[in-house]
Amino acid sequence: MTEVSIRQLRAFVTLARERSFTRAAARLHVSPSAVTIVIRELEAGIGLRLFDRSTCSVEATRPAAAFLPLAERLLGELEHGLDDLRSLAERQKGSVAVAAAASFINYVLAPAVAALARAHPGIAVRVVEDTTESLARRVLEGEVDFGVTTLWRPMTEVDATPLLQDRVGIMLSPRHPLARADGPVDWSTISQFPLASLATGAGIRAQLDNHPKVAKLLQRPLYEVSNVSALQALVVRGVGLAVIPWMSARQASGGTMPYRPLQHPVVWRELFLIRRSRRSLTPAALELARMLIAELRSLDRSKHIRIAPSLSEAVLAAVPPARSSASPAQRLS
Repeated sequence: MTEVSIRQLRAFVTLARERSFTRAAARLHVSPSAVTIVIRELEAGIGLRLFDRSTCSVEATRPAAAFLPLAERLLGELEHGLDDLRSLAERQKGSVAVAAAASFINYVLAPAVAALARAHPGIAVRVVEDTTESLARRVLEGEVDFGVTTLWRPMTEVDATPLLQDRVGIMLSPRHPLARADGPVDWSTISQFPLASLATGAGIRAQLDNHPKVAKLLQRPLYEVSNVSALQALVVRGVGLAVIPWMSARQASGGTMPYRPLQHPVVWRELFLIRRSRRSLTPAALELARMLIAELRSLDRSKHIRIAPSLSEAVLAAVPPARSSASPAQRLS
């Protein structure tokens, strides 16, 4: 099959329309001799004369004239495709899908999407709320560009960038006896009260169940729910208290329900940005990740939340190196 370059195709179309090597050269910003060389190469490659030349004009041959509409269409589609690529590179259009826990969506992701919409209104965004196990599956299967979640066990299939930590504590009804406490509460203290909890698919539940000290202090929850909203509905009615991270407690109650940090031991949930191993983010996904960083840096600092000190746009833009197989949960305990 004859190979035809874009340069040759563009020269052919321009010369066929201009009917002059001089005018075609001016349109292509090259010399007339350069156009002559390209056309001769094209004719030699095809094995067919494409233009009848005279001292006054240049006319496309009958086969060339028949091929011209197809050549123009090919060039047009190519230019359109290249424009789309340029737009993606310049963050003018594109799409990004991201999955995260509800608390992160509320505090960080939603403001980041709003900032992205203002800066790049052509980028479409799909946000999925999910638990750790399902979220990781979405990332590995390519359903989402990246996710934000806890990692309580090693996952060699994903690259993880630490984003923030928030402290684990209890959310309880204002009428609960522990609501009158001032300051942190011991894990041993809450063992005497009924416990409401997220289901085992939630990352924080798995982290606590596998914590070497906490697992011995926590009783099995009497009530299990699939999301934080349902958990809040039970807690506010005094059914039980909930052990959840500070950000989740704030998102569930809007700050209206008491929250007490737990101690002995102090436990932090860590949230990571995860993506498929050794894969770079698309321009649109990278732009949203940059907005996430900006939102994280603007978060109100409190004694219950800590932003990863090494977080930077460069870290997210690069393809991460090979990692240690150590569990993130082990680093947080």
